[in-house]
Amino acid sequence: MNQDGTWTSQPPPRSAMTRNKILRCPAVRLKPLVITSTEVLYVGVHWVGGRSKPCPGEKTCPQCKEQYPTYKGYLSCWNPETNEQFCVEITPPCFGTCVTYAKLYSTVRGATLALTRAGTKANGRMSASLTPSGIPTTQIPDPIDVQACMSEAWASPNKGEGPKLKPPPETLAGEQSALEFIAKLKKEGFLDENGVPTGKTTAKEEFKAAVQDARFTLPKIYETTAEQREMLAANRQQPRNGRKVAQ
Repeated sequence: MNQDGTWTSQPPPRSAMTRNKILRCPAVRLKPLVITSTEVLYVGVHWVGGRSKPCPGEKTCPQCKEQYPTYKGYLSCWNPETNEQFCVEITPPCFGTCVTYAKLYSTVRGATLALTRAGTKANGRMSASLTPSGIPTTQIPDPIDVQACMSEAWASPNKGEGPKLKPPPETLAGEQSALEFIAKLKKEGFLDENGVPTGKTTAKEEFKAAVQDARFTLPKIYETTAEQREMLAANRQQPRNGRKVAQ
């Protein structure tokens, strides 16, 4: 049925909203598929926030200031056994094979694509093999919109970008107690202004008494936050008195 409510004998055209599956070669190999695209589309991507994002260009891309983009290739492929189409991602080691095949046959459409990885790791070096499938062009379906498929995937919200939950009141109370406890140790000379233990900590009984002061006992539920752990890690890397702190 069409959007206007009428029935039709023709299926609706594929679009980005079809949500075609994106395939990346797993460890060892990807089952051979028939290419329905006429050419491979290439784009530079950056790894940001735990996911890949397309590079808009060096002039306007903030990520390019830190690292050059990694180029990926995308093409539409078909599984004749299930009649499913996928958007398949390939990496630079496969580019030359695709270019060579396209020069020999004027197109990559109709080729059987076999992807393999070196070793048994999912991120092993990828290689590609293209051979004529022998399937008549008239029997190969039209390709899916690879660019629209990837644009939809990149535009979708990241699972890790959901609303951040506020810490429970008990955790906040624990953080306040920790700050007061540290301030007390600084005031009494057990820590310097940077929070580094001083020579006074060698007075074990006095230090023990300060730690056991009931007013500054940390709640059992207290846990350091990610921000605090990052700050502590950064502090350990800072040189003190001209020397790097031993790990």
